[in-house]
Order: sequence, then C-alpha cells, then structure tokens
Amino acid sequence: MGTSIVSRSYLFPVKFVVIVQELETWLLADHEALSQVTRKRISEINRPLESIADPKRRLQSILSEAGIAYTAEVARKIAATANLERIEYRCPIFRTFRQAIDD
Repeated sequence: MGTSIVSRSYLFPVKFVVIVQELETWLLADHEALSQVTRKRISEINRPLESIADPKRRLQSILSEAGIAYTAEVARKIAATANLERIEYRCPIFRTFRQAIDD
C-alpha cells in the first residue's frame, strides 16, 4: 500500500517537511566553505544562524565584499564544498530536514 497525494500514488512512504528558514542560512553555517569559494578568510558567525532576520542579505554582503555576485552557481559551489555535519550542528532545522530525508 502506497501514499496518495493530490491524485498521485507513490509506492514508497512520503513524509512532509516544512523548512522555515531560507537556504542561505544553511550556506552561512560553514565559514570554511565560504572562505574556499570566496578565496578570502571568512569568520564564523558567532550567533544562532536561524535567528538572522535576512540571511540572504547577509550572504550577499559577504560575497559582495569578495567581489562575487550571489547566483545559483555560487550557491551550488558553497553547498558542494560545505560540511554537512557543520551545517547540522549550527542549524537545528537542517538537522530535522536531514533526518527526515534519511528516514
């Protein structure tokens, strides 16, 4: 027996996860990945990342200081370089998300 969602049936269980914080919060979590992509030393943000009101603006500012525009490709590079355990440690919502997709 599968799961039915909006007239579609799936043979595997489906779990809904709502991500409240933006992707940029997760990209800010690994300062070493940011440093590698920007080729500049980026300091770790020493406050709860999920409390940043506008993480996209903060990420854009960091990248702008390095002369880099925030694009989907830059986001992919940061994500590909990032340490998932570090993101999980710094962002409890990411931990919940990761556990949901691992189930």
